[in-house]
Amino acid sequence: MPPRNRRRTARRLWTAAVAALAVPLSMLAANPTPAHAAAVQCSVDYRTNDWGSGFTADLTLTNRGTDAIDGWTLTYAYAGNQKLTNGWNGTWSQSGSTVTVQSASYNARIAAGAAVSTGAQFTYSGSNAAPTSFAVNGTTCAGAHQPPITVLTSPAPGAVYSQGDAVPLAATAAAADDATITKVEFYDDTTLLGTDTSAPYSFSATGLTVGSHSLVAKAYDSVSDELRFSWMRLGFRPPRKVVSAACVVP
Repeated sequence: MPPRNRRRTARRLWTAAVAALAVPLSMLAANPTPAHAAAVQCSVDYRTNDWGSGFTADLTLTNRGTDAIDGWTLTYAYAGNQKLTNGWNGTWSQSGSTVTVQSASYNARIAAGAAVSTGAQFTYSGSNAAPTSFAVNGTTCAGAHQPPITVLTSPAPGAVYSQGDAVPLAATAAAADDATITKVEFYDDTTLLGTDTSAPYSFSATGLTVGSHSLVAKAYDSVSDELRFSWMRLGFRPPRKVVSAACVVP
């Protein structure tokens, strides 16, 4: 082959090779980078009803992320000898100390900011400590939601008032896990006296009868209906009598 034709052939082969390489590179450039699902952000509220040899566990799983969770598997472990009997609102199983709950068809999707509840019954002997860690789809959650802390600051413990006096009730309340306090309720034992929904939390109680009273402040937060309360005892005495004396000047 003459040198000139050989150079043309080499140039054509090189051009063809470049064109062949350009196709897959162009295809790769045209395809967007695959999107990755956002990491699960969650918290678990764990509550029990314990009768000494067994208990029911009620768990509320809250989606704290900005994306919905489509299908969830909740796992946690006990430190004692708790044994699963049966469960509801999910498929429950246990292997050793590890408990696994898989979502049901009707509660598999948890919208951002929403929550689902599930529960089970267990037997045990000895101690029944609550789990210390929970995971959803392999991601560790914030743990069991802690109830708000409430302190009844007024009246003073053991204070005594006269019948007819208004009793100034006041309390402080703090929520955990980035939750917010939704309300504080004030009780005379089990009788609701009043409610305050904004800090500072206070209420003026009137109409309390003569005798001893146990005043209670209960706080509720935005994550669950769990509460923690503070109480104190005070007394009411009959109203003082005002006696007027006549003064006689001789």
